[in-house]
Order: sequence, then structure tokens, then C-alpha cells
Amino acid sequence: MSFLKNKLFRWKQKQRIPKKEWPELVGKDAEEATTIIDKEHPGLKIQIIPENSFVIRNLEENRVRIFVDRQQTVTRTPHIG
Repeated sequence: MSFLKNKLFRWKQKQRIPKKEWPELVGKDAEEATTIIDKEHPGLKIQIIPENSFVIRNLEENRVRIFVDRQQTVTRTPHIG
């Protein structure tokens, strides 16, 4: 890797763009998912929603919805919106 590419790579790592979705949380407990999202992206409004519930499909840049089954297991990829 050239010197400039290496320097750019390190700079990008330091910038750390916040995540917008968490596919790795599908199958996890809702409480654990909430803790992880809050730790990685503090300040988001996190909503836990039972699967198949009616929700308004508006977008909010400061919200994450976590859809869960009856056992409080995450069923869909949580994402900002």
C-alpha cells in the first residue's frame, strides 16, 4: 500500500461514520439490541415494536424501530428512519 493510500485509510478509520443499520442484531434479545444501538449511536429514539403492528411509515432521522416477536427477539434489521 502506498504511503498516501495508507494515510487515507487511517484517516477514514478515525472518522468512523455512524452506522445506519444493524443486521447483526436479528435474532438477539430486544434489550440487548437497544443497549448496542444506544452505545454505538447515542441520542437516537429507539422504539420496540411488536411484529405485525401497524406503524406509520414516516421517516425520522433520529429514530430506530426494533421489531420483535412474542419472545422479544429482534425479527427485522433495525435501521435509522
